[in-house]
Amino acid sequence: MNRQQSKQQRMSGFTAIELVVSLAIIILVSAQIFVSFSGIGQGVTINRTVQEIIDEIRKAQYAAIAVIYAPNFGLPPSPSVGMRISTVVGPTPQVLRFIDRNDCAGCVQNNTYDAAQNEKIGEYALPANMKINRLLDDQGNTYSTMHILFQVPEATVFLAKDDGTAFPGNRVDIELASTSGVKKIITVRVTGQINAN
Repeated sequence: MNRQQSKQQRMSGFTAIELVVSLAIIILVSAQIFVSFSGIGQGVTINRTVQEIIDEIRKAQYAAIAVIYAPNFGLPPSPSVGMRISTVVGPTPQVLRFIDRNDCAGCVQNNTYDAAQNEKIGEYALPANMKINRLLDDQGNTYSTMHILFQVPEATVFLAKDDGTAFPGNRVDIELASTSGVKKIITVRVTGQINAN
């Protein structure tokens, strides 16, 4: 009877090895779950950022259709409302809404954002873990800065390089990336279509 009781007592508990193996499995599973949830969080953030940038582009498009000339209300109309998008992090925001003004002394319509002409009407601050990674035309050329202009009053799209000249092709791709490597692309076409993939 003593032998049976002793054998049952040994079989009823965990050995140190079993305990260490069990803890290791729990830690590995927990790490996998944590990585999955942080990836989901990055995906949600990049999807929200993409939608907010599309909303900013649409605001410029609607302002051109509605013939809104802020901040120059009551003055001769500006020819277009636009977006300046840049991969460069610096004093000028990476995503900025502006009016291509031609309504004041020294104001010149040049298809680009000009801070000296007081053209900014809005901006979008990217989340800290997001960046505009690349700007591409439909021929695969990359740019550091580009402008999407909606010409008044029909919001006809004009895609311009940083020097104000037209982009080659019919579309521009704005590639966003998170710090964890999740990427999304916003495509703006000269036909006025804006979509994400």
